[in-house]
Amino acid sequence: MSSFSSGIVYSEQFRARANLGPRLAGVIDFDGAISSHSALSTYLTGPAGHVIKAQQSAAAASALPGLAAQDVFPLTRERWGGPWAGMFDPNPQTALLQIHGRIPQTMMGLAARRAG
Repeated sequence: MSSFSSGIVYSEQFRARANLGPRLAGVIDFDGAISSHSALSTYLTGPAGHVIKAQQSAAAASALPGLAAQDVFPLTRERWGGPWAGMFDPNPQTALLQIHGRIPQTMMGLAARRAG
């Protein structure tokens, strides 16, 4: 199951009530860490490799292996190249919100292209 931003609330409620146990293969949290419900993202846990957090956060290249071992994958502004290059404000806080709003459309666009 996956959630984006404040959708972490619905994800948490579903997981708490659905009683899926081992049938739940994994949880992916896209940008829940910068939502107004960031504590739910912070405390999201599960078996190793079953909880993935893809979030906008700064990280030095040397920190990436350690973060990946914790299933945390930073999506910094620098990773948004290609058609997005130059699209975001140079102010990191403004860029964070601009990127945040484009994540769902980008994910849907990628899925549509792959589906044909």
